[in-house]
Amino acid sequence: MQSLGWPYKIIGDVTVASGATLTIEPGVVVKFEYQPSSYAKRRLLVDGALLAQGTAVSPIIFTSSRDDDDAHGGDTNGDGTLTLPAKGDWGYVKVSNSGSVIEHAEFWYGGVRIDDYTHNYQMLWVAGPGGALDIRNCEFHSAYDKALYFQNIDESVTVANNVFIDSTYGLYYQENGVFELDSLIQENHFENNSYGVYVADGDPTFLSNNFQNSSSYGLHNTGGHSLDAQYNWWGSDTGPTHPSNPTGVGDQVSDDIDFSLYLDSPFDANNPPTAPAIDLLPYDPVSEDDLDCGIVSESHDADGDPVEYTYEWQTQSKDIRRGPKADLTDTLDSNETATGETWTCVVTPTDGFEDGPAAQISVEIAPPVSVPALSAWGLVVVNLLLVTAGTMIIRRRREQ
Repeated sequence: MQSLGWPYKIIGDVTVASGATLTIEPGVVVKFEYQPSSYAKRRLLVDGALLAQGTAVSPIIFTSSRDDDDAHGGDTNGDGTLTLPAKGDWGYVKVSNSGSVIEHAEFWYGGVRIDDYTHNYQMLWVAGPGGALDIRNCEFHSAYDKALYFQNIDESVTVANNVFIDSTYGLYYQENGVFELDSLIQENHFENNSYGVYVADGDPTFLSNNFQNSSSYGLHNTGGHSLDAQYNWWGSDTGPTHPSNPTGVGDQVSDDIDFSLYLDSPFDANNPPTAPAIDLLPYDPVSEDDLDCGIVSESHDADGDPVEYTYEWQTQSKDIRRGPKADLTDTLDSNETATGETWTCVVTPTDGFEDGPAAQISVEIAPPVSVPALSAWGLVVVNLLLVTAGTMIIRRRREQ
C-alpha cells in the first residue's frame, strides 16, 4: 500500500496468502468499514508476511471508517459528526506466520469478530505457534477487549516502547506451555486499562514500564511462573497495591510477581538519536556515475543506545529503501539512474526504539560528458591543465 495522500478502506476480509507479502508504506491510513453485525466485522488476515514499518513522523494508522480525526484521514464516510468511532467498530489484524514487521503503527477502535460461534476479541492478534513478532514503537487505543494478544507463542518476543490506553487488556500474553521463552516487556506505557498486562501462560520479564490508572490490575499473573517485574513505575512512589506492600497505593498487582526495587517516578521516555550530517557524491553526477550517500557526522543518542541508519533513495518514479544498518554509506548504482532525474537521499537514524529526525540531500543527473571525435591528426590527452595568466596556444602536431 503506497502513501497516496488518502486512506485505504477495507470493505471485506483481506487475506495475505502464505508466501505473499503485504507492504504498507509510512503514513498510510487503513480504515476498516464499520459493520453493525459482530459476524461481519472487517479483518486483515496475514498467513504470509506483513511489513508495516512506519516512522516516528509518519506512522501507519489502522482505524475505523467512522474515525474522522484529521490525522487519521478525516471524514472518509462523509457524514460529519453523525457517527463517531467506538470500541469494536472493526475486527482485527491477525498475524499467523513469521517474517512480519510492525513498528511505528497505531491501532484504534478494533477488536470484535464472531466466527462460527467463536468469539474473538482482540485488535492485533499474534497467533502461534510460529507467529512470533516483536512489537516496537506502536500505539494501541480503545480496543474492545485485548489490544495486543500473543496467543500460544513458541518463540521469544520483545514488546518495547509502545503505548496502551483505554482497553480492557492492554497486553494479553500467552505462551504455548511447552517452551521456556525469554520474552521482554520493556519501556511501555499502560494507562486507563482494566488490566495493563494479563499473563495467562509464561514468564516474560518486565523492565522500566509505566503502569497507571488500571481499574483492576496493572499486572495480573496466572501463568504458573513467578514474574520478574522489578524497576517499573506503578503510578505511585509508594509502589503497587499488594498485601506484601502495605503502604503501596499504586496500580494493583497479583501474586507471584517480584515488584521489588520499584521506581519512585515514571520511567522517562526514550530519547531518539539526533539527525546525522550527510553528503552526496559526486556533486555534479552524470548518468554513468554511481551515487554515494555518506554520513559525515554521526547521530548522537543521549541514552547511549546503538544507532543504525535507513537509507532511502527517492525520485519521481522510484523509492529504494535499505536498512536499518550500521553502515555509514550507501551506494546507488548508475543503472538505477537516468539523465534529467533528481535523486534525493534520505537518511533516518534509529536507536531500535524510535526514529530520530532525518537528513536529506539531492542531486540532478546530467548527460554524460561528450568526448571530441578523433581526427586524422591523432589524439591529444590533457590530464591536468591550469592557466593562471597570459595566453595559451595549443597546436596540433601531425603524427609521423
